[in-house]
Amino acid sequence: MRTSPFRHLVEQRRRCHSVQAPGDVFTARRVTFRWLHGKGLGSLAVAVALMAYLDPCLAQSWSSATAMPTARTGPAVCSVDGFLYAIGGGASSGTLQTVEQYDPSTGTWSAKSDMPTARWAAGCGVVDGKIYVVGGSRTASTSGVSLVEMYDPATDSWSHVSSGGPAHIGQAVVAVGGRIYVASNVLSEYDPMTDTWSATSAAPDGNCFNFPGAAVMDGKIYLAGSDQICIYDPGSDSWTLGAAIPSNKSAVSMSEFQGKLYLIGGMSASSAVQVYDPATDTWELKLGELPTSRAFVASEIVGGTLYAVGGQRNAFLSSVSAVVEVFSSGATDTDPSADLPAAFVLLQNYPNPFNPSTAISFTLPQSADVTLKVVDVLGRQLRVLALGFKEPGNHDVMFDAIGLPSGTYFYQLQAGPVSETRQMVVLK
Repeated sequence: MRTSPFRHLVEQRRRCHSVQAPGDVFTARRVTFRWLHGKGLGSLAVAVALMAYLDPCLAQSWSSATAMPTARTGPAVCSVDGFLYAIGGGASSGTLQTVEQYDPSTGTWSAKSDMPTARWAAGCGVVDGKIYVVGGSRTASTSGVSLVEMYDPATDSWSHVSSGGPAHIGQAVVAVGGRIYVASNVLSEYDPMTDTWSATSAAPDGNCFNFPGAAVMDGKIYLAGSDQICIYDPGSDSWTLGAAIPSNKSAVSMSEFQGKLYLIGGMSASSAVQVYDPATDTWELKLGELPTSRAFVASEIVGGTLYAVGGQRNAFLSSVSAVVEVFSSGATDTDPSADLPAAFVLLQNYPNPFNPSTAISFTLPQSADVTLKVVDVLGRQLRVLALGFKEPGNHDVMFDAIGLPSGTYFYQLQAGPVSETRQMVVLK
């Protein structure tokens, strides 16, 4: 039996977090609109309203989440195992060392162990389930500090790991392939395993480093500042320059959401959200999109939802905000269990062989404590890709083999009492 476009979009809505090509989305909208209107379902407005419900690409909106207990601007914000961590930041009284954890399932915040060094405008990246906080300023100034401190959520404890690296504030920090990349005036690479710093090749445009936002997508680092976006490939140590940003902004944050990059806020307390599509190298400018205009806002993805955290409304370290706002598809599923997998499955990585990145997917029929790690042919652990409690459903993890030679490796998944191992090949 032929499936109607109406049914097609109902099913599409049920899978609202899946990423679709822009052409597929456009075609589905056009065909469904013609079908709805042709069926005599009412006026143009009725057809558009029905599509806004059915189409997850239209039914997206910002809403408020529980505010942070501590108002802060320029916090370092990272997520581990489904929890959001707001670390440090600045207030009118000075810099902060407080750490607060947000649980999206309950909408509640809880205090964690303070960061040893109070600072604002630092950045953070996650490697092997641990949060590395880099740089920032100890005082309400623009003088940066060379410092890396590591937080372990499993033990709620901190340790000092490095006094090297760039002394800078407002740098963007991301993690790829077990390395931490820090964008200050240049892009630097930090290896937590060896406590060593190294330089990368020169970027094509220095504007990309002006209080930038950064995100990782398909193993590449996207760095956006002022009016430029620069794209760095760690595997080849090479850069490309993307399309110019429509609205020149600094003090922004950027996150990957449903296959696109969302550039949020900016100086001076902007409410703009600028959306970049790497597939087409195009931008969409959404003025007034962010409900609360802010600079030095932090953003992060948790559970398929985009969070915009903290920031400041006016001048330097004034009108500091505790606001947390979230952006999601707005879609719901009347039968959440219908899409849950029936069995534990560890899929073959794709692509395979690969260089330098590959995707590893697994499904859980029920929640479990999970460990996903990469080992060599002698069984020596090389990387931990996932660690901790995971909800039932489908899970995807990117593995970057940067720094590993060509050869055969294994990835092992332990989920409760069940375990499975698969083989993969790095070919350089």
